Amino acid sequence: MGFVTAGCLVMMIKISTSGGFGGLSMAGVSRVAMVEDLPAAQLDVYCKAFAPDALQAMAQTSPPAGRADTVTYQITVTDADGAHQFELDETQLPPDLLDLIDALPQD
Repeated sequence: MGFVTAGCLVMMIKISTSGGFGGLSMAGVSRVAMVEDLPAAQLDVYCKAFAPDALQAMAQTSPPAGRADTVTYQITVTDADGAHQFELDETQLPPDLLDLIDALPQD
């Protein structure tokens, strides 16, 4: 590895989902993207959204009580320091990040 695109330290984004309401197609989805394969116009957006510090800040917030049938996202970002793994409830993710996840290619 060792590849840096447009100042982005994140090199690979891997996302898998679990949980959610039975029968919905969003559960059990796997997505993998190499940063250099993402649209050039959106590199900065993806780099900031999936920066380990940004994901760590989201992981430190508590999901709201009383939620049911939510999707859990297992997000791994790999950068020069190695793999960083996060498990986040969909209620911890802002809508714009969910849109970025949906735009990633399915594995």
